[in-house]
Amino acid sequence: MIIAGIDPGVNGAIVILDSGGNVISKNVSPKIAKKIDVHGYVNMLRQKIDLVVIEDVHAIFGCSAGSTFAFGQASMLPIAAATALRIPIMLVPPKTWQKEMHVGIPLMYKPKKATQKNPSKDTKAMSLMAFKRLLPEIDARATARSTNPHDGIVDAALIALYGRRIRNGR
Repeated sequence: MIIAGIDPGVNGAIVILDSGGNVISKNVSPKIAKKIDVHGYVNMLRQKIDLVVIEDVHAIFGCSAGSTFAFGQASMLPIAAATALRIPIMLVPPKTWQKEMHVGIPLMYKPKKATQKNPSKDTKAMSLMAFKRLLPEIDARATARSTNPHDGIVDAALIALYGRRIRNGR
């Protein structure tokens, strides 16, 4: 079973796993200038894929109408691409896949801001730690010249692994 995990958005990514959980390909979201390229998604998904698992994201409270519209548009493009190619889709909320994939990862918190009562969880750091534990041989950088792991690649890989676990009955 070939599974694609997608972290939608302009800074997202797509990671495709084979039936053994090995990474076939990893790419940042395809873009033309600063806009998502739907044709790029179609081309990446054109290979034999049995399931596309996409993070089910929603608007962020307090964002402008323009930002919310652009975010919604970017999150729908991978759904449109998979639908056009007749590939089954599983939408999974961030907290659902993170709960499963962060098992065994110590809680990490972002530095507390002066206006906060409590610090918030650092899900990006926790996801990177889970990624390194589950896929230690995979380079999470967007390019060979990048110095830091790409958040979208990390999340997309964990989303694909989550979909594989659910599809295989854990």
